[in-house]
Amino acid sequence: MRDWAPLLWVEALGRLVLLERRLRREPFTRVVARLQPARQDQSASEPNLRIVTVVQRCATWMPFKAECLQIALVTYQMLARRGMPVTFHLGAQKSPFAAHAWVSCRGRVLTDRPEVAQLYPELLRV
Repeated sequence: MRDWAPLLWVEALGRLVLLERRLRREPFTRVVARLQPARQDQSASEPNLRIVTVVQRCATWMPFKAECLQIALVTYQMLARRGMPVTFHLGAQKSPFAAHAWVSCRGRVLTDRPEVAQLYPELLRV
């Protein structure tokens, strides 16, 4: 599996760049509508946490500020492409207003702290 690690980095970097371009040029609703529902592979038992780590690290190298939205969307795309039953969440709190995006798999938050769902009530789930 180690032999494929460089390809994960290339995929994550490419997806982050393409996503940033889409977010700048298209309405958010269109970007989210492009998300493919995660196809579930019954043989996939646990999410590849290496993908989560790679996306988070790549996000720090971007010439733009990659926030939770970009990290969550790219993590969702990469895990869903590999058959993991992942869910993209977008939530917000009222006071002070703040929005946040994260990814979960079988109820386990992957891209943030476990209590994130209590801090940001869900507005959208894909």
